[in-house]
Amino acid sequence: MARCYPRVAASIPYQVAFAVVPLTGIRHCRGALLLMWSPGRSPVLSRRERGRIMAGARRIARVLDLAALPPSIPDRPRFVRPDGTEPVPQSGSEAARLVERLPLGTLDVQGHDMAAAALMGQVRMAVHAHATAGATPDQVLTRTDRDLADLNAGRFVSCLYAHLDLARHRATLAGAGHPPPLLRALGGRTHPVDIRPGPPLGIGIGTPAYPLTTLSLGPETLLALYTDGLVEDPGTDIGRTIADLAHHLGESGDLPLHRLVDDLVHHTHRTGRHTDDIALLLLRPRRTAEP
Repeated sequence: MARCYPRVAASIPYQVAFAVVPLTGIRHCRGALLLMWSPGRSPVLSRRERGRIMAGARRIARVLDLAALPPSIPDRPRFVRPDGTEPVPQSGSEAARLVERLPLGTLDVQGHDMAAAALMGQVRMAVHAHATAGATPDQVLTRTDRDLADLNAGRFVSCLYAHLDLARHRATLAGAGHPPPLLRALGGRTHPVDIRPGPPLGIGIGTPAYPLTTLSLGPETLLALYTDGLVEDPGTDIGRTIADLAHHLGESGDLPLHRLVDDLVHHTHRTGRHTDDIALLLLRPRRTAEP
């Protein structure tokens, strides 16, 4: 470290504790995360601290994986981010293999404290590990549920998890106590997807089943995944708020994705006071690049 970063090394006290964590990506180790702290605290990390550090390292590695993807792609059906960039290459079996390895979905952990945040990191790591091992969506949820039982976390997690098949233009989903996704067809007709979700992860009821649902994603369709924070309204039936969200998505779904995200959040929370955290993921297949 003194050789590579002499100025940093010169400022480090003689007695200092280090933690070095590999940034393990899908195919390569992208680097290392180096943490250090002074002797004012114990050099021994607790199990919770180690979990948080590993979760952070995993997230950094995922960002580096995405940044390293090839910038040029064939002119074929694809998924684009709101800024027009590509999350995965789109050629043949290579795209299919990468999609199987890239978890796609939404998670919601019970609670809002630091323990919930740490558990979220552990669940993300578990989902990522099972996805990269080639598990199907229902297997990913079943195995993650078993992981939560081993952790004895005492909290449940809802999840909607999907695999995208870009070559066949379809998505295969499985749900665990999560609100149904919304599907907007060409022309604006929008409805909640009729999935049969299994129980939330981590409630400890043996070996739960998570049935699969397969959707066709034609050109200009739009799939919306979200957490219940987007549709919860105290005193109102959640079925009504989901139906209202579907109606609004049908009317506004032609907006650019970055504007549509803001529009949906503002529509469901007009007062600006949210009672729960919100996660919203929008997917729109395109045959040509957006301008």
